[in-house]
Amino acid sequence: MNLSSYGNNTSSVQIFIESFSAVVTKCVIVLSLGLIINFINGTLVHTFRKHEVFYLEPRYILFIHLVVNDIIQLTATIHLFVFAYIFNKVNAAFCCFIITIAILATANTPLNLAVMSLERYIAICLPLRHADLCTIKRTYIVIGWIWTTTSLLALPDLFITVETQPPEFFYSAIVCQRDFLFRHPVILQKRDVSYIIYLVGIWMTLFYTYLKVFFAAKTAGADAKKARNTIILHSIQLLLCMLTYIYPFLTKAQLFSIPLSDFVQLHFAAYIIIQILPRLISPILYGLRDRTFRQYLKQYLQCTLRRNETFCETFKKMGRDWTLSLELYEGLQEFTCKLYSSKSRITNISEMRYALFCAKKGIESWQLPPCSDSLRKHCLRANYQSAIWRRCLENNPEVPSPVEHGWSRAGQEGDLHLSVDWISVPTGPQAVLEFLSCPCRRDCVTQSCQCVANNLACTDLCHARQRKNQKDDIADEDQSYSSDDDDDDDEEFD
Repeated sequence: MNLSSYGNNTSSVQIFIESFSAVVTKCVIVLSLGLIINFINGTLVHTFRKHEVFYLEPRYILFIHLVVNDIIQLTATIHLFVFAYIFNKVNAAFCCFIITIAILATANTPLNLAVMSLERYIAICLPLRHADLCTIKRTYIVIGWIWTTTSLLALPDLFITVETQPPEFFYSAIVCQRDFLFRHPVILQKRDVSYIIYLVGIWMTLFYTYLKVFFAAKTAGADAKKARNTIILHSIQLLLCMLTYIYPFLTKAQLFSIPLSDFVQLHFAAYIIIQILPRLISPILYGLRDRTFRQYLKQYLQCTLRRNETFCETFKKMGRDWTLSLELYEGLQEFTCKLYSSKSRITNISEMRYALFCAKKGIESWQLPPCSDSLRKHCLRANYQSAIWRRCLENNPEVPSPVEHGWSRAGQEGDLHLSVDWISVPTGPQAVLEFLSCPCRRDCVTQSCQCVANNLACTDLCHARQRKNQKDDIADEDQSYSSDDDDDDDEEFD
C-alpha cells in the first residue's frame, strides 16, 4: 500500500509502502468483517420486511433505517479501503461519488441515534402523549429531515469543489481520500465549525434524554430500566461514531510525533474501531436484546424447518384438490406450531395458543397464534389460491365459487361482493363476553367505542347512558324490566 499523509503543508508528502502479505491480511480482515456484518444486517432487514407488526412501531422503523444506513456506510467505506490499498489512485469523479455517499451515511448515524433516544424518552416520560407525538407519518418525516440535514452538511463541499477545480481535475487520478478531494480552505473551515455544532447538538440531546429516563427508571418498572440501558448502548455506539469526527484532529496533532510505520498500524486499528465496530452494535442492540425482534429473527437463523421433509411434502399437496383434506390441514397446523416454537412438540394450534398464553415471560395478545377456526379459514384460502395457480395453463378450468373456501358474500342485493371470512365461531365464551365493558360515557356508536371497534355488543357493565350497540334480546329485557318497575310504582302510588 502507498500511504500518503500530509499535515497543514500539503506539499509535504511521505510515502510508506507495506508488504504484500500485510496488504492481503488487512483486506481479508476488512472484507470478512464487512460481509458478516452486512449479512446480519440484511437478515434484520428481511425480518422487518416480512412482518407487518414492525411497520406499526416508530422505534422499529427508525432502527431499520439505521441498519440500512449502516449497510450503505459500511459498503462505501470498504470500497474506499480496498481502493486505497490496491489501486492507490482512482478517477476523481468516481471518488467524489463514493466519498459523498460515505459522508452522508456516516453523518446520518449520530442523528438517527439521537432521534431514537428521543423516542424512548417520550415513551417512558410522556407515555400518554407517545401515540400522538410518535406517529408513523412523523417518523418518515423525521427520516427525511435526517437526510436533508446531512445533505446540507456534505453537498456544499461538493459544490465548492466543482466551482473551484478545473474540469480536468475530475478526469485525473487521485488518492481517494476526503482531504485530497475536498481541499479548499473554505471547506476545511466550514467542516470544523459544522462538526462542533453537530457534536454539541447531538450530545446535548442524548444527555437530556438519558437523565430524564434515568430519573424515571428509579420510580418505574422494568420497561424504564430497559430503556435506560438502551440509551446507554446508544451512547456507546454514538461515542464510537463521533470518533469519526475527532480522529482527523488527533491525526493532525500526532502525525509527526510517531514513526510513519506505527502510524499506519494505528490508522488501520482506528478504521476497525471507528468505521466497522459501531455497525456491529446495532444487530446486538435490537436483534438480540429486543424480545419481539428476537422471536422473529430465530425463524431465519434456525434451519430446522428447512431440513424437515414432512413439511416440504405437505406444501407440495397444496392445491391438488379444491377441498382441504384433514391430512393437509393437520400438516399445515403442525407447521404453524413450529413457527411459534420450533423446539416444542405441540402439533395442535389450540394447545400451542394456550401454552404461549400461559408462558412465564408472557406475550402480548397479538403475538399469539390464530385459533383453530381462523387457521382453518386461512388454509382454505391458501389451498384455493394454490389450486388456481396449479391450473394456470389449463384452458377454461372449472373453478368453484370462493364462497365456503375462506370467503363469504357481503353487501345487499345488487351490491354483493366477496369478503374475507375470518372466523365462524364466537370470539370467546358467552359467559366471558357478558363481563366485557367499554368506558364510553355517551352513545356507543362510533369506532372509538371498544365494543364497536371489536364488533361486540355492549353489555350491562358498559358505562354508556344509551347502549345502542346492545343486542335486541338484552335491550328488550331491559325495557321489560323498566316497564315492570313503572307498573310497581303506579300500584304503590294508587
